[in-house]
Amino acid sequence: MESLPTLDEMVTEAKRAFRDRFGVTESVVASCAPGRVNIIGEHVDYNGGFVLPMAMPMWTVVVGVVSRTGDSKCRVHTNLANIECPDFDFDLPSNDSSTPLAPFKDPKLLWANYILGTVTEFFKIHPSPWSGFDCCIVSSVPLGAGLSSSASLEAAVFTFLENLHKVETDQVEKALACQRAEHTFANVPCGIMDQFASILCQENKLLYLDCESQKFNHLSFDFPDHAFLVINSQVKHQLADGAYRKRRAMCEKVASVLGVATLRLADLRMLEENSDKFDEEHIHKAMHVIKEIDRTRQVFAVLSSGDQSQQSLIAIGQFMNQSHESLKTLYDVSCVEIDTLVECAVNQPGVLGARITGGGFGGCCVVLLEKSVVPAVVESLERMYKEKFCKVPIFYMATPQKGAAHCVT
Repeated sequence: MESLPTLDEMVTEAKRAFRDRFGVTESVVASCAPGRVNIIGEHVDYNGGFVLPMAMPMWTVVVGVVSRTGDSKCRVHTNLANIECPDFDFDLPSNDSSTPLAPFKDPKLLWANYILGTVTEFFKIHPSPWSGFDCCIVSSVPLGAGLSSSASLEAAVFTFLENLHKVETDQVEKALACQRAEHTFANVPCGIMDQFASILCQENKLLYLDCESQKFNHLSFDFPDHAFLVINSQVKHQLADGAYRKRRAMCEKVASVLGVATLRLADLRMLEENSDKFDEEHIHKAMHVIKEIDRTRQVFAVLSSGDQSQQSLIAIGQFMNQSHESLKTLYDVSCVEIDTLVECAVNQPGVLGARITGGGFGGCCVVLLEKSVVPAVVESLERMYKEKFCKVPIFYMATPQKGAAHCVT
């Protein structure tokens, strides 16, 4: 089981890295934002559907100060893993500047575009003539694992800027600003779930989000003897490679032909009556979305009913299993490593359900199980996976955390 550093330990690490890079220890401010795992409701956020994520106990932390020279220069350093160019700088444009910030083209600095986009969106909302800043970024959210490292980075940077300049932003407006940053600077057409989860989640709660209305509820998971185990397959995904974009475009095409704004407003009858207008691939993608939205609604109904029976847990597990099968066969976003982990997990005693989570194409799966069987399940899956794929998966216990926040320094 992976032992994750606490938030306090992450802040201490960030302060140490900042001191080593910039030589400053006094008057620093720190902010954080978590990664997330989605329990059910996959690839439906950009289709107006419902999602059910929780914030994970893994964090991106930003520590820094206002520029000591008072100019517009911003200097950024990170110790993120596998970053070829951990330092970059840029100048904040003035309010009347005709040359706004633009994304980096250098492949070594593509990670920095998430920060540039977030800075751009922050100053659109808070356009005062701010000074530049120096900052250091550390994170325990694994990159490319489907646990929302990008949204965690965006939310942490935006919250750091709020903290630095003593301003506040409506949480929904803030989440949408971070989503725009990813669209325009990182060129990833993501839905709204990741940014909303990283910003709006609460400790010990799941977040039930209506991605069409942007209304949300915080739900308790009132099953003290059960938990969610997240398994990192160590197979990296890359959402900007076109596969994600292709699926989103296919869903939008089906919705357009059906005459609805999003697939949230479609049903299987509509799809069947118009099946002659689509090839099999388009039909499969739409079927997944329509059924996944319904599954998420039903899990919400179970959790909000107050029924703490074993039957409720069995129902949630069955919906998770159905979700995985749909993502595997209809939406085609799984992989052999994830499928093997899920198949092995659901055959373990005490496991009620398992599914791929996140964007797919690798990354993680999430397992609903009895707490008492966690050690045995981890041992069995680790042994099987190592023998079959010559890799060691990483296991995390998913305990719901708070969303983006300022940290005590």
